[in-house]
Amino acid sequence: MDANQVTTLRALLAPTGWLERTSAFVRGLHRATRTPGGLLLVGTPDEEPWHLTAHLDEESRLSGIPELAPTLIRWRVPQGAPAHLRIGLERLEAARRGETLFVVSPVNAPVPLLERVSDARRTGATIFALDQGDPE
Repeated sequence: MDANQVTTLRALLAPTGWLERTSAFVRGLHRATRTPGGLLLVGTPDEEPWHLTAHLDEESRLSGIPELAPTLIRWRVPQGAPAHLRIGLERLEAARRGETLFVVSPVNAPVPLLERVSDARRTGATIFALDQGDPE
């Protein structure tokens, strides 16, 4: 996007409160995530948040905030995937204080994901979620 497009988009979104909510969400991510690679994004077995991961990675790089460089966690790692796309669910077992698990789920999160999220929370990771209203 160029500067004019950004200005127009901001003007359109301003009355919705979306900009303020998004800013508050990002501030929370920044406060909770203290180490580069500590922002862990995970989706469902059928929906990986790769697009959001790419945008966060670019924003982290452009803003000079390495703590917000995301790590995409995958349910199934394809053979021959590049190193940055080879991180499987076992990474959630190593989540700890100073790291953030960001769950992105367009449907109710499956039980195995909820169990892993609960385990990560118990070891000190902060949990954020984008969902469709799933109370879990």
